[in-house]
Amino acid sequence: MDKTQVDKVIDISKKGVLAVVSVGVGAITANNLNDKMPESQPLYMKLAVGLGALVIGNIVVDKTTEYMDTKIDDTVKLVEETLENMELEDETGTEIVVVIEDEEES
Repeated sequence: MDKTQVDKVIDISKKGVLAVVSVGVGAITANNLNDKMPESQPLYMKLAVGLGALVIGNIVVDKTTEYMDTKIDDTVKLVEETLENMELEDETGTEIVVVIEDEEES
């Protein structure tokens, strides 16, 4: 598997993780804010709280996905650097060479 294919797998995986995190954080935030609204409030107040919950939820989701995006990138970079500098051996003691090629270099 060359670097381009690895990058595609990482990108797809990252998008999947960010989507799940976004949905989870949005649901938690909205549920917590909407649960604080007493049932006896007038409709306009319920709408205002609902819209406010949506805005706050989106802000939290944006910051959370930004954080996760950075952490995923940092982890991928750390793994790549570790593999580049690592001498691996299989169970028989045979050296395993890890080659990560950029498409432009091949």
